[in-house]
Amino acid sequence: MSEEMTIHRQSLGATGEEIAVDYLRSMNWLVLERNWRCPTGELDIVGFDEADACVVAVEVKTRTTEFFGRPVEAVKQDKIDRLHRLIRQWLHEHHVRAREVRVDLIGIVLQHGSVADLEHLRDVA
Repeated sequence: MSEEMTIHRQSLGATGEEIAVDYLRSMNWLVLERNWRCPTGELDIVGFDEADACVVAVEVKTRTTEFFGRPVEAVKQDKIDRLHRLIRQWLHEHHVRAREVRVDLIGIVLQHGSVADLEHLRDVA
């Protein structure tokens, strides 16, 4: 992959994460952390869904087309399993006790710089 393509993908991902954060905040979520990394992986967003009193790991996938399917379809079961492990590790490292914990996916399609579609899947297993 060319350096130009890598930069484009990183920029697209960062734009998608900004849109996802704005969306979550509009739903009265608290954003606890963004782009948390550890040796075993990364969490795009760690949030708190006040309506459900739940800590949530949010994976964001951003695309410019649905030609190869919806963005959320790019997240396979092995990634979902890793996200569940990572959110438990985040809780442990931050000394946070949570009664409810879940993993959500947000898929965003951008066309001509605007959001053409935003899909939020809650509590993926």
